[in-house]
Formats: sequence, C-alpha cells, structure tokens
Amino acid sequence: PSVILYTDEQLQDIGLFCCQENEGTILGVDKTYNFGQLHLTTTVFKNLSVVRTDTAEPPIFLGPSFLHGKSDFTTFDAFFSHIASHLSDSELKRLVVGSDDEQALRKSIQRSFPGATHILCTRHLKNNWTSSWFSSISKRQDRPAYQKPRLYSKACPEYRFKLDKQQCGVNEQPSEDRNKP
Repeated sequence: PSVILYTDEQLQDIGLFCCQENEGTILGVDKTYNFGQLHLTTTVFKNLSVVRTDTAEPPIFLGPSFLHGKSDFTTFDAFFSHIASHLSDSELKRLVVGSDDEQALRKSIQRSFPGATHILCTRHLKNNWTSSWFSSISKRQDRPAYQKPRLYSKACPEYRFKLDKQQCGVNEQPSEDRNKP
C-alpha cells in the first residue's frame, strides 16, 4: 500500500524555490522508520519568499510526503516519478536533491530527475558511519566487554566532517594508554 500526499501549492513552491538558476534551495528527502508497519518519506525545502524574524533565514516547509509499505526502487520510483510529472514545466536540471545513502532511494531519484544533482546528507553519513564504527568495535573479541569503545577524530582523516564531541563521545587527543585493556 502507498499514498502520496501533497498540495498543488507545495509542488508550485518546489518548482519555484528548488529549480531556480542561481539561489535555489535543496529538496531534502528523508525516510522515517517505525511508523507502524508503514514508512513515511517526507520532502522539505526552504521557502525563499519568507524570512524568519528571529534568524533572518527562510523557514523550512514540508513538501510532498509518501506513506508506503515497501522501501524498494519500484515503490520510491512511483513517488518521485509522480512528483517529476507535476514539475514538468520546471527546470529539473537545476534541481538539487539531498538524501541519505539508501540505494533504492538514490536510484529512483536519479531515474525520476535525470538532470538533477543528487547530494548526500553529511548528518546521515556521519551517523551511519559512527553507528557502523561503534557496532564493529563493540564486536571485537580482543577488547574486554566492560571497556567502552573510544572514537578519535584523528583516526580517520579521510572523513571531511568534524564529529560532534558530545553526540559521539569524541576525544580530540587519544590517551596514551589506549592500547591497554
């Protein structure tokens, strides 16, 4: 089962704000888990015609949403193809879509918006990497079970994002006794 939810105004705003030549905004896509037996995929964008008084920044508006049972290419393709068909008058090659690294989601975005730019969300990449790293470290047999795994920001310089110290428990400098059990 699946349901696509949107208003004509949301689609018009996406065409207006996300498909501009110079100062367009990103169309963000995120799939939410644990919504019963269904998933909810939402889209968001900045409404560039409005400015918040407290931040002087455009607010983030909800775009089309998708309630679905499966998370495969065919299911996502139905959603993005539907949106693309309603944006046919817009310059889709100027569209920038941001999402996580889910393969079925990426593939359907690329098929539905072939000229668009697809970027990956650094927050999702960081969280996925951190979760994967902690999971792999916690399974190591050569470390006592009581020892909490440590993450050092200098251990993986190829990651170009700075890990949030409080969120990830990062130590800037590794302790000298890090090799001791």
